[in-house]
Amino acid sequence: MSIKRNTAWNLFGAASPVLVGLLALPFLFDRIGVDKLGVLTLVWALIGYFSIFDLGLGRALTHRISALQGVGDAQSIDGAISFGMGLMLLVGAFASLLICGIVYIFGIAWLNVGPDVYEQAYWSIFAASLGIPFTTLTSGLKGVLEGYENFKSTNLLRMLLGTSNFLFPVISAELFGPNLLFIVLSLLIARLLIFLAHWYLVVSLLGRKIQYKLSMPDVNSKKLLHFGV
Repeated sequence: MSIKRNTAWNLFGAASPVLVGLLALPFLFDRIGVDKLGVLTLVWALIGYFSIFDLGLGRALTHRISALQGVGDAQSIDGAISFGMGLMLLVGAFASLLICGIVYIFGIAWLNVGPDVYEQAYWSIFAASLGIPFTTLTSGLKGVLEGYENFKSTNLLRMLLGTSNFLFPVISAELFGPNLLFIVLSLLIARLLIFLAHWYLVVSLLGRKIQYKLSMPDVNSKKLLHFGV
């Protein structure tokens, strides 16, 4: 019975963002226009799929924590989490600065948006890049939770994130009009809230605050990096 319930929950979690998206996209198309919706689609991809910048460390954390739990090595688990989160913070910040630098140097003429949309689109890409560290850190926190087999929470948060990616822009467009920058900022708020939810769950699970260390304190951290990269 529990397997059927979990399967039904997973299907619901996967379908909910799709259903919300099907309702949200026509509204956004009508409210903000095709040019701004095109930029918003790019922003969704930018801050949504930049989890690749975690170097696979989210998945690696799940693997290492699960393995170390089997031998009861709590100290090595702490070291792996601290090193993994520290590296993901560094990589996320680097990726954010890289995108900002590219936009600043080369501009966004390649987007082929109208002059009335260009300025909003320009600053929206800058704002969107700020969400990359939240994406990489959230990936790491998700890896920790799944390493402790807390899949129910991660599935729920994934559903909430997918839903908020469409719902928050709709709310922003309804409250503040077709301002693309405000819409992108609403996406950053959604990312921040999901990050804080992951952070709270991990801190509650560990019973301590999360440390971010870039040094490799032991061989397990080296194995973590090797597995991730």
